[in-house]
Amino acid sequence: RFLPVQVVAHLKPKIKTFFLPYRDYVRNGRITYEVEKIEDFLKKRHKNIITLPLKDGESISQATESILKKIDGVLITEYSLHTDDITEITALAKRHGIPVFGSTEDTLRQGALFGTKADLEFMGVKAAEYCHEILSSEKKPADLPIHMLEDSRRIIVNPQALAEHGVTFSE
Repeated sequence: RFLPVQVVAHLKPKIKTFFLPYRDYVRNGRITYEVEKIEDFLKKRHKNIITLPLKDGESISQATESILKKIDGVLITEYSLHTDDITEITALAKRHGIPVFGSTEDTLRQGALFGTKADLEFMGVKAAEYCHEILSSEKKPADLPIHMLEDSRRIIVNPQALAEHGVTFSE
């Protein structure tokens, strides 16, 4: 689930302080869990993280301008910001030469170095396995456990943004 953070830590090891903005009303159980896991992961690697809960209607530009001087990278997690927020923070970060690391294909289109994308083929295979188990036994869907598909996302990259920040991949 936190593969983008792992890739960032590997590709850009000189980044010491990350910024993680999010809208405070979306810090529900899922976002809280994700933020905590990212914080733990980065702390174990001796990295710092500045989180910023933004109130509804609060301008991301005003809230983040002073923080941009203290950070080396921006992390955007899935469902944590509005599309307009992502556009704004990506533009701000670009003006300051700070790389943005996203978690979705949308963040990639807006200038993030990379993100993740649902692997629909993998998810289809898992769904078919579930259906097979239901149809080939007397089990009902309610009898089967709920699965979190940890491997259901794949990394996608933005070659232009990678080149702008000097990130290269070797064979």
